[in-house]
Formats: sequence, C-alpha cells, structure tokens
Amino acid sequence: MIFNIVFIFYKQMKYIFPFIFIISCSIEPEDCNSDIGGNAYIDQCGQCVAGLTNAEACIDVDQDGYNDVDIAFLQDMKNTFEVLADSELFNIGTQYWRGGRLLRFSCNSCLLAGQIPESIFSLISLESLELESNNLTGSISESISSLLNLKNLELYNNQLTGTIPTSLGNLINIGKMYDSLIVNDTKIWDLYGEINLRKNQLTGTIPPEIGNLENLTSLNLSSNQLTGTIPIEIGNLNSLVTLDLSLNQLTGEIPPEIGNLTNLIILRLYDNQLTGEIPSEIGNLENLITLNLSAGYQEKNQFSGTIPPEIGNLGDLQHLYLNGNLLSGEIPSEIGNLLNLEWLFLQGNQLSGLIPHEFWNLISLSVLDLGINQLSGEIAPEIGNLTNLTNLHLGSNQLTGEIPPEVGNLLRLKTLNLGENHLSGQIPESFCLIYPTLTYCYMGENNFCPPYPSCLGDNLNAVGTSNCPE
Repeated sequence: MIFNIVFIFYKQMKYIFPFIFIISCSIEPEDCNSDIGGNAYIDQCGQCVAGLTNAEACIDVDQDGYNDVDIAFLQDMKNTFEVLADSELFNIGTQYWRGGRLLRFSCNSCLLAGQIPESIFSLISLESLELESNNLTGSISESISSLLNLKNLELYNNQLTGTIPTSLGNLINIGKMYDSLIVNDTKIWDLYGEINLRKNQLTGTIPPEIGNLENLTSLNLSSNQLTGTIPIEIGNLNSLVTLDLSLNQLTGEIPPEIGNLTNLIILRLYDNQLTGEIPSEIGNLENLITLNLSAGYQEKNQFSGTIPPEIGNLGDLQHLYLNGNLLSGEIPSEIGNLLNLEWLFLQGNQLSGLIPHEFWNLISLSVLDLGINQLSGEIAPEIGNLTNLTNLHLGSNQLTGEIPPEVGNLLRLKTLNLGENHLSGQIPESFCLIYPTLTYCYMGENNFCPPYPSCLGDNLNAVGTSNCPE
C-alpha cells in the first residue's frame, strides 16, 4: 500500500517523491502486543514476552511447550518427597499452566514430609502456592521475595519453624484476585489471595514490612509462637477483611492504628499476652462481624480499663468476645445498639453495676454470658424478650431479687446458670416451661425457698436450698 501511494505521487508530483519516501520509511512494524516499534516477541512456549508485558521468556529446550525451570521444580518435588516418587510430573498436586509457565500449584494434604525444594523460588510466574495440611519442616526462606507475581500463599497446618521473612513485604501482588469460582458457566465469586501461615511453629516477631502489602485481604498467623508487639504498620493494610493473630505470645497494647482497617470483617487477637486498654478506634471498624479479644483458653490476655462505648458503633457485629480479661467499670449501654449480636461473652472480668436495660433489646442473642463479674441489681422482666437465647450465664455475680416469670418465654434455652448470686424468693412456676429441655441448669448458692415449681419434684440439686432462711 505504501509503494502504491508513492507511485501515484511520483507520476503527478515527481519532485516531492523524496519527501514521501522519507515519511514511508518512518513507519515501523507492530510487535506481538500490537505496540508499534515494540520489542515483545513470541518465546519458545508460544507466549508474547518482553516489551509491554514485562514477562520473562520461557526456556523450552526440549520444545514440549513447558518452561524447563518449572518442570525442574516438579522433578525436585518428586525426588524430595517419597510419597511422590511414583507420580507422573503433571499428576503432582493440582496445577494450572498458562503460556508454558506454572501459575498455580497446590498439594494440600499430600502427606508431604520434609523441606520444600529451593527450586520453588524459580517459579517467577507463580500466582498461587497452596501446600497446607502436610508435614513440611524447615523455615520460610527470604528467597520467597523472588516470587514477585505471587497473589496467594497458604502454608498453614504444617511444622514450619523459624521467623517470618522480612522479604515477604516485597510481594506487593499478594491479595490480588487470582481466580474465580465458576459453577455451570456462571461466575459465583472472585478468589482473592491471602497469607495463611497458621498452625505452624513460627517464632520471632511480625515483621513491620508486612505493612507494605496494601492489596492483602486476609492475614492469618494464628497458632504459632510469635512474640513481640503488633506492628503499627498493620494499620496500612486497608484492604484487610480478616486479621487473625490469635494463639500466639504477642505482648503490648493493641495499636490505635488498628482503627484504619475499616474493611475488616473478622478480628481475632485472643489467647496472647496483650495488655492495656481496648482502643476506642475499634469503633471505626463498622463492618466487623466477629471481634474476639478474649483471654482465650489459657487466659493470657489481660486487657484492663473500661469497655469503650465506641463498640456500640459496630452495627454489623454478630460475635463479641471480651471474656477472661481484667475489664472493670460498668457495661456500656451502647452495646444495646448491636441489634445483630448473636453471641456476647463478657464473663470472667471485674465488671460492676447493673445489667444495662438496653440489653433486653438484643433479640438476636443466642448466647449471653455475663458470669463471674460483680454485677448487681435485679434481672429485669424484659429478659423474656430474648426468645432466641440458647445459653444464659449470669452466675457468680451479686444479683438480687426474684427470677421474673418471663423467664418462661425462653423456650429455646439449653443451658442456664444463675448460681452464686443473692437471688431470693420463689422460683416461678413458668420455669417449668423451659426446665424439661435444659441440658444444664445450676441455680444453687442463692436464697430460693419453697414452694418450688412442680416440675422439680425431688430434684432440688439444681436450685439448692442451703441458703434458704428458716
């Protein structure tokens, strides 16, 4: 086409032919990215590399369509783990390839025992690595930073030791979308990457460099042996939906920067050695569904001070665990704003004052545990509003007055503990509406007196009579 145009100009305006010729020579061809004058090219695996793609060429000496370096990793897996000795290379775990490069590799519950071969760090195109629930040992190498395209890292439930490498902070693609769940040709949801290292034997501190991973949506480091404080750089992870640092040996206070994580749905910090007051910035996390700051099974956290009223801002909250700490003062009435709350655990603190009247508006509650505190006052008749309750624990407080007849409305109740208070009077006959279906009932160490409800018969162990006046 260029030469036809030049020929026409030559016949009609021969003196400008040299000018046209110069223009035609400036036109350059497109590369495989349709970039005029670009230097991208088709590599040995048929993939467009270099140029705008910034992708490295596939080395395929044997011309089988697969990168030789990636194949070498699979061969190392086969040679390293005895359980894979008889496996065909492409039958090891689950693999997803594109352009001759290994993009996703998972071998979950494959009975792998030993250390991951170093050749894994040559998989420069790898986007997802999933090796959970094996018996992997050794440490996570600083060389993990070579996996610059990694979006998802799941190594949980192994026996990995050593520290979390600081170079993990260089994997800036972690957390980006790496796949979609498709059912019957319909996309159900996109899969976003995470870092999940829970249930290993990792030690040392959480590296502050982890705050560089601005795309990270889920960070789970629970059930390790991590020490030190929660780095303030955690507050940079604005995309986080889940943060689980539970079951470690972390110390110090919760940094107020935690309030920057406004996309959080789940925050679990239980069973550490954290101290200090619960920061009011927790109230910024308005998308939270689960908040667990409890002392945990080993009663290690020791949060003190009062419960911040800003917790009442968490309108989506369904599960709140603050049990087993050293919290004092009155329970803030703002908790009564949490109309979606289903589980409320405040037991084992030093809380005092009355049970807020607003609590009786929490009609979604199935578990209410305020036991082992210093609460006083009477049980309000409005307790009968909580018809979804399955577990009610108000024992070991300083409650007075009688059990209101409205307790008979709690037809779904399975466990009831009102023991070790200063309750008195007669147990209402309406108690018989719930007693036959209770799997646990303790109301001893009070001052209840006859006549007792007919359903109890001679079974008075549940209520106790030792403190009944003569």
